[in-house]
Amino acid sequence: EKTPSYATSLIAPNMMASLLPNARLVVAIRNPADRAYSHFLMYTRHYLGVPSALRGEPVSFFIKNEATGEVNYIAKPGIGGSLVLGTDAPTSNSEWRYLSYPPDPADFDTWIRSEIERSGGKPNVRDTSRAHRIVYEGFYSTYLKQWLRHYM
Repeated sequence: EKTPSYATSLIAPNMMASLLPNARLVVAIRNPADRAYSHFLMYTRHYLGVPSALRGEPVSFFIKNEATGEVNYIAKPGIGGSLVLGTDAPTSNSEWRYLSYPPDPADFDTWIRSEIERSGGKPNVRDTSRAHRIVYEGFYSTYLKQWLRHYM
């Protein structure tokens, strides 16, 4: 099996150990910064299923405040470059737009720094939000400890 989502699952290590107690595990990891940036890129050009992919209509989950340069993750996606409407915008004091693909790498830097500050700089294995996963799934030791309890 090669599904990377198992690596950060809270229940997969116990389940696998009960089914395959003598299994050998091979873990391939990426440079954490490259992985986080790749994840960020994916969510600035994301297809919500086959129909949107066939129509070539990706959406973005990241928005930018044109006045301040602030970049935020948003749960309700929109078309890159379009305005964030009404109550979906985090603040109403200036214009927010969905990031277009490819985003400026500086926007990634702005966002990841603010997300690390917001979350206290520590991974929380129980936080399954997309924003948290983008930042913290590269903290491999946090998740590998769960596996090592069973396979050492």
